[in-house]
Amino acid sequence: MQSIRHAIAAFSAAIVLVTATTPAGAAAPHVLTFADGLDLTELNPLRPEAAPNVELNYLTMAFLTRYGEHGLQPELAAVLPTTRNGGISADGKTITFKLRAGLKWSDGAPLTAADVAFTVATIKDAKVNSEFPSTFAEVARVDALDASTAVFHLTKPHGQALEDYFSSRSAAILPRHLLAGVDVNTAPFMELPVGAGPFRYTKWVRGDRVELERNPYYALGTPKLAGIIYKMIPTETGTITALRTGEIDVALSATYPDYVPVANDPSIKVITRVGVRPSRLTFNVTRPALAEVAVRQALRMAIDRNSILKRSYLGAGVLAETMADAGDPDVAHIPLVAFDAAGANALLDRAGWKRGADGIRAKNGVRLAVEIIGGAGSSYVDQILELTRENWSAIGVDVTTKRYPLSLMFAPAEAGGIMFGGKFDVALFSYGEQSAADAAGPECKDIPPNGANFGRFCVRSFQALIDQAEATYDPAIAGKLYREIQVNQAELVPFIVLVMRNELWLYRSNVTGAALYPFASFYDPMTIDVTK
Repeated sequence: MQSIRHAIAAFSAAIVLVTATTPAGAAAPHVLTFADGLDLTELNPLRPEAAPNVELNYLTMAFLTRYGEHGLQPELAAVLPTTRNGGISADGKTITFKLRAGLKWSDGAPLTAADVAFTVATIKDAKVNSEFPSTFAEVARVDALDASTAVFHLTKPHGQALEDYFSSRSAAILPRHLLAGVDVNTAPFMELPVGAGPFRYTKWVRGDRVELERNPYYALGTPKLAGIIYKMIPTETGTITALRTGEIDVALSATYPDYVPVANDPSIKVITRVGVRPSRLTFNVTRPALAEVAVRQALRMAIDRNSILKRSYLGAGVLAETMADAGDPDVAHIPLVAFDAAGANALLDRAGWKRGADGIRAKNGVRLAVEIIGGAGSSYVDQILELTRENWSAIGVDVTTKRYPLSLMFAPAEAGGIMFGGKFDVALFSYGEQSAADAAGPECKDIPPNGANFGRFCVRSFQALIDQAEATYDPAIAGKLYREIQVNQAELVPFIVLVMRNELWLYRSNVTGAALYPFASFYDPMTIDVTK
């Protein structure tokens, strides 16, 4: 089940997280600063379009469960509900979350099951601008039986409930005492949201930085770090230069070309996970030229993905037809579609797309012309766009390219956002790590504004497979369906998986406790530390 929460962690060819000095430039122990070149447009936890919002949400917001070293574990919840402990009913339509005793928001107010019920009702309110209504589509209502008991009543079983319902990869719980009775879309709360994570917001200097401090009310203890700062560094080159000079301490989710300049620096360490971050081209299937499956299949056949892997990522990744992590037990092992320009030409010929006098193909008055967009300011994006333009031009496609600032590319539709507004033909961006369940999409219910099905892809037979997979709590049945979904994806081509790139986290030797866990949006925030 794809949604923006899985895309935003890595939607350009390189997302970089860094630690640095304080804003005044003085060295400070136990203070971590990260940046990725974006100017945050909002901190709204219901609309985390910008990459740093994922990290900031993970660090500050309230979640029932959290991903970390041991996978999905209780955070505000006392235990994970299961059928065995009675947390999930026999028919799968009632899920009971028991909260830890004595929970508090980061402002010291009590956090109770009433906040959980309030948040679900808020997300499902059509007047509220949120990315998550489709995530809670199966939730009829939530009852707060008492301060520590939230009961989810579902319209049908939902096998991904523990991930979807307020895990650290989904929506965050909102404080009822600050938002009840106010317009959530315009509430001052959104300037510095109150959460219940290990850190809390203290300051947002627009265009410069967001500052966090330890949350003294965090349910699971005290982090080693005293504070965290999100700060903008405008270029990839600038961040790596800062890493080399010691101005910054960590580069998170770097790409291999970022690593090359510092590979021989003994003061810099690296953690690598192979082939876990998919970069892809998404088709807007509402465009007449891209609505036809044969066209999308031909465009995939005509793109030299091996050259993209070697030239743009210096070979640091793998090629695949599915976005699911190769280590997931439910990944489908689909033969790779080889680069074959002659085959792509033949496929378009058979489908009736004929070349005109100018060499550009057309069918029934529709010209095969596409604009490919990507994030501005990335040399890797520039390389991929140019390679794709060359490949597709060779088979009779009129190709143009355009770059947008990522803050605009993923802004809300009402703010002129390109992706949510559907104002593109083909879009290049990357996703965070995907399980087989994450990769099960695009879904009809996620078409904006309800979710992040940017390509507006909706095939009912395909959706039916996803619905079946999501409706079962049996992992064997779900796994078989998820593999079938991936095979169907590869046939229908709603997108092209270009590269499953390696994830590299670079850090200097003054960083301790650095560890990288699947599906966690940050180093372990409780153990990582920085000394000067």
